[in-house]
Amino acid sequence: CYIGRPVARFKKEDPELFASQMVGDDITGYRLKPEAKRRITFRLHNLLERLKSGGPFDVVFLRNVLIYFNKPMQDRAFGLFHESLCHRGFLGLGSKETVEFSAFAGLYEPFDKSERIFRKL
Repeated sequence: CYIGRPVARFKKEDPELFASQMVGDDITGYRLKPEAKRRITFRLHNLLERLKSGGPFDVVFLRNVLIYFNKPMQDRAFGLFHESLCHRGFLGLGSKETVEFSAFAGLYEPFDKSERIFRKL
C-alpha cells in the first residue's frame, strides 16, 4: 500500500499515467494494478554481494537500509548498485541516506534530492 508525498506528487504530475498504473484511494492508500505489477521484478538480495543473475536494473529502491551499514559497507553497496543499474538508472534511498558523501558520489546525480532519488551517470 502506497501513501504519502511521492504518491500525491505522481498523481498530480501525471494523472493519466497514475490512473493507468494504480488503484485505490487517498484514505486507504494505493496499490499497483496487477498488470503493472507483473512488469516488476521483486528480489531479496545481499546488498554486499555482486548479483549472480538479472540486471541491469532500471531502478533500485532501498529505504533506510544503508543507515545500518558502516562507511566501507555503504561504499561497497553504492559501487555494486552502480554496476547493477542500467545507463541512467535510478537509485531510491531512504530519508536519512545519500550517495553524496560516498566514494561513488561522482557516479550519480541528484534526480529529486528531497525524495532522495539519484540517477546513475
